[in-house]
Amino acid sequence: SWATGLILIAGLLLSRADLKPWTSHGDGEAEAVRVVWGPTAASAVVRDGAGKLRLFVDRHHGMGGERGVFIERRQGHIPMLLHGEARSVLVVGVGTGNTIGAILRHDLETLEAAESLGSVLKMIDLFEATNMRLWRDERARIVQTDGHALLRRSRAQYDVIVSDLVHPWRGGAAGLYTVDHLRLVRSRLSPGGLFCFWLPLHELSDDDLAIVVATFLEVFDDGTALLGHLGWRQPIMALIAGGPRDGRVLLDRDRLLSLLGEMPASVLSETDLEQPEDLQSLYLGGRGFLEELARDAPVTTWDRPFLAYRSATTWWRGTEHLGERSLSAVLAKRRDLDEVVGDDENAKRRHEAVAILLRAELAEAAGELQEAEQGY
Repeated sequence: SWATGLILIAGLLLSRADLKPWTSHGDGEAEAVRVVWGPTAASAVVRDGAGKLRLFVDRHHGMGGERGVFIERRQGHIPMLLHGEARSVLVVGVGTGNTIGAILRHDLETLEAAESLGSVLKMIDLFEATNMRLWRDERARIVQTDGHALLRRSRAQYDVIVSDLVHPWRGGAAGLYTVDHLRLVRSRLSPGGLFCFWLPLHELSDDDLAIVVATFLEVFDDGTALLGHLGWRQPIMALIAGGPRDGRVLLDRDRLLSLLGEMPASVLSETDLEQPEDLQSLYLGGRGFLEELARDAPVTTWDRPFLAYRSATTWWRGTEHLGERSLSAVLAKRRDLDEVVGDDENAKRRHEAVAILLRAELAEAAGELQEAEQGY
């Protein structure tokens, strides 16, 4: 109809438009550097009061930026280091491109990445100082499409598949958490391939997380959970499947020493991943830990999208302090490092020190200063 035609034309025009002004979601003075309105979402890069660039989608959803480079790069380095020999990589989600830029610093042959929002892809050149100008790397192919659609069309096998942080309540995003999608991911892993599923703990309630983990265990027989970094404000967790057959091999000290020794020291130092203990100390647990998180939660599928319903409720109730609550719950169930390192006392002391540090940070955030001081 003529109305449909007008909507399509408007969407096309808006997808090409840079519109100002734009009010930043955050603290301090802010300046809109670029705003792109697309047919499904509006994206903006904002320079905050400290002069740092940040990427937003639909005003509210922070998608990273120069303040988050450390964490975003770790999201790429950790799965690549754990695999150790990846030549073909697929990344679901592009955002600022900082995670992909980190992955491209490894010795791989091909990288494919899917980003469903064209307005986001029009921003990656603004982050050239941190994303290694990934669009100029001949090994990389960036596609504007849904990650599931790219996997469904592809017949390639990948050594590493990374699912970047996804807001589960955004339209269609919860599909990337379903049994249907994860089964497709499993089918595209090469023999010995590794899947790294990054979860935003600061955006998932206990019930949301239980659904996600139950769904993961429905598809993958085993798994290892790791923290992404040592911080309480926006904690993230990785679910690792595939690769070495269990966490003991995955985090073996001699294996990690060898893999870390193959990387330039400058690359490892920028994300504090220089020693085996830097990875081992992130360990949360294996299958037993995951089963405890999952409890008796239902799995989420396309035709029974439990996570889509639940996460929308979480969003409307508000996510303030959700990161602290989720991190506290995860730390309470965290397993001893003995499960994967045996009698390595140095690694176990480091692992325990990390728990003490995080609990002290959480106590400080809650205003329990005496407990925080004791922990520090």
